[in-house]
Amino acid sequence: MATAHVATDDAPLVHKSFAPPGRLPPGSGAVVAASGSTWPPETPVERLLDDVSDIWVPALVLAHRPDGGYDIRYCDERHTEEKNVQPFELRLRQAAGGENSDAAAAAHAGSGGGAAADHAVATADGAK
Repeated sequence: MATAHVATDDAPLVHKSFAPPGRLPPGSGAVVAASGSTWPPETPVERLLDDVSDIWVPALVLAHRPDGGYDIRYCDERHTEEKNVQPFELRLRQAAGGENSDAAAAAHAGSGGGAAADHAVATADGAK
């Protein structure tokens, strides 16, 4: 958050804090990290592979590290794992329409995890 110096009629100089609106979507890992929150294991997320082409791939959080990074497992046939992915490279898994998938997260959380949960999430967000 930046601080601006604003002159007013009542005081020659007032300090006001502001944040630029709408720069980061609410489901982004950077927003979660900035709020002091973390995603628990089994949270359905997407990993940014190519920021120029805006390519995101589905994954699940395995763990949150003390330095702020996440260990993730990709939701592909090989279930590849990646360690210490930075929060700005992650976002909550999105529905087919591009919105954060609360239904996918709820389906995954309510099912207890595992293959059935992966299928429920994939069904909810149209992926897999």
